[in-house]
Amino acid sequence: MRRARILIWEFFVIVGPWIFPLVGGIFLSAAAATHPMPGLLTVGTFWLGVALVLVGTVPLTIRSLLQRLRTEDDELRSRRALAATQLAASYIPSVPVSDVLSQEERFERYNAVLEDLVRALGEEVFGPLKPRVIYFEYGLDAQGTEMLTPRAHFGCQLDPPKTHKGGQTRFTEMMVLVKSPKETVAINNLSDRLYRSFVSASVSGGDGNVAYGLLTVDTRTDAEFTSQDEESLLLVASLLAAFRGAAERH
Repeated sequence: MRRARILIWEFFVIVGPWIFPLVGGIFLSAAAATHPMPGLLTVGTFWLGVALVLVGTVPLTIRSLLQRLRTEDDELRSRRALAATQLAASYIPSVPVSDVLSQEERFERYNAVLEDLVRALGEEVFGPLKPRVIYFEYGLDAQGTEMLTPRAHFGCQLDPPKTHKGGQTRFTEMMVLVKSPKETVAINNLSDRLYRSFVSASVSGGDGNVAYGLLTVDTRTDAEFTSQDEESLLLVASLLAAFRGAAERH
């Protein structure tokens, strides 16, 4: 039944703009040929032709609107990708690879960049989506329990991020991405959370063998994240991992 409705809708939107006006034009021509003005306005076939022409313009308008919206969405995604690339490029020279810096100094630079990158993602890359941006850092508490702690965040005034610990459902879901070969995920149109869509990227080093944490962006708007957004976020996550790896180097 659902498939039948989809086929009917596709016929209406794709074929309708051509079929309905054509048939309507035939009715209009026939009415005009046999009924001169002003009597033409009282002929049923005339108004049937008008109705068919008007019906044909509706799917054409819908299709034009959808095409325009798709074009605008593509442009916005391209802008986000460009902004992420420019952001990463501006910070690459700052990765603390020099042996002149002490480990404490390298960690200081990592901590400072962490805040800056999260803020830049929220303002410069995903700003139009009014996002929350959170970096969850992986570690252990005093009892040795695994946890993901929100080390830096943006746009969380109304909904502050929480620490997730081992044994909790959300922690398990997040760690699937942190400790698996799959580096990114994007899920849209959620109904059981305060936000509608999110995109996340694993922050890891050692060719994926060392888990540092998880970088995530969510939005309450109707915007949907795509694979292009995943790639953009992964680029920044990889940069963050480079800073962390350089800081830990002895």
